[in-house]
Amino acid sequence: FITKFENYWNLLRSVFVPRKQCFSPSIFDTIHTMNRCLDCFKECTLKCSTCKVSYFCNKDCQKSAWKNHKAFCKSVSNPRVSPCPNGPMQTCVIVDGFGPCGSGWDDMIKARDRLLLSGMNVVHIDGGKGGPNRSLQVASLLESEKKPNAIIFFGFGSGGDGSDGYFYSPHMGRYFRKALKSWCAAGGRFIVQGERIAYTGRWPSWFGKSWIDGDYFRTDHKCFAVGSDATNWCEWYKNSQGAMLSTYNVKACMLKNVDPTEVLFGSVENARSYSLVEGFGGQEIGEGSTAVAFAQFESGTVSFFGDVNHEDKTIQIMAVIACGQQKCR
Repeated sequence: FITKFENYWNLLRSVFVPRKQCFSPSIFDTIHTMNRCLDCFKECTLKCSTCKVSYFCNKDCQKSAWKNHKAFCKSVSNPRVSPCPNGPMQTCVIVDGFGPCGSGWDDMIKARDRLLLSGMNVVHIDGGKGGPNRSLQVASLLESEKKPNAIIFFGFGSGGDGSDGYFYSPHMGRYFRKALKSWCAAGGRFIVQGERIAYTGRWPSWFGKSWIDGDYFRTDHKCFAVGSDATNWCEWYKNSQGAMLSTYNVKACMLKNVDPTEVLFGSVENARSYSLVEGFGGQEIGEGSTAVAFAQFESGTVSFFGDVNHEDKTIQIMAVIACGQQKCR
């Protein structure tokens, strides 16, 4: 029995803790810098000569980690370049592969193309690849000279094969969370499209937000960045080219407990559900449900989109937020 238990415990540790450091889970408490070998996590100075983001002690470590680094390295080294630059060049990273649709699906491509036409370069990272250290590679990117201006997580908390767990698990996700918060605080724009934040370690709490999961319906949402009753903090959104200001009808996993200053699109009094399925249409939603939350975090922003169908209007709003105060085409 003891032997079986030890084998099972070692298997769990091999999934959630780097194999060469499984004896010391506290290793993540000591990681504060990006110059950690992707394979053994020792401090080092040699970078991958291709992506110039990830670190390795030597050729042996690089060879050992190559299977998990290959896809990330290729993506970071070959960004898609915008055909219509609009002022200082910006970059948006799209991380997908979390939801049931997998990676590289049509709606992701639609969002990528919208961002390119908005004047942003785009790096696409398959979050389903990279092994246990996939989140550490993204964290290193956020701390590197190649750090993006915006990052979009598609399908975060939408089911799938559990790949998103590496980004919020207590051990493997810890370094990512630290890097993400520092990057946002310095002006980064973190955008999440997903369903249930409870499935992702309640990521809004990383930024001091008390957002919680709410209803799942299609209903009308008002833009709270414009009008006499505008409450959202963002002054530049309504003046951005491409900003949607009209009623937003969307099927979404909505949020509750969102501060009025952080509601970009939310339900209003007398809001009801739309559905062709008997029993689901006409249900009272009322005010207080949020389809798009958009908040400040120090010099940066965090936002949530609950749209489950990745509709065109959602991608339009997302592109404006990703561009930030730089004009979006």
